[in-house]
Amino acid sequence: MINQYELTSCLAHFKHAIQHHWTRGFIAELYAPLADDAIQPSERVFYTHRNAKYLDTAR
Repeated sequence: MINQYELTSCLAHFKHAIQHHWTRGFIAELYAPLADDAIQPSERVFYTHRNAKYLDTAR
């Protein structure tokens, strides 16, 4: 059975971490440009820089 209080508490913790402590990890490193407005020919662009950092943080 799912403990609703525990689930809500974990969700609040993750939302706080994502809003305040974004991390540049392997998704941003390998699949997003350094700057969305200045994409280089050698860069992969599967995600925007912001979305990639969000995914790295949430991961």
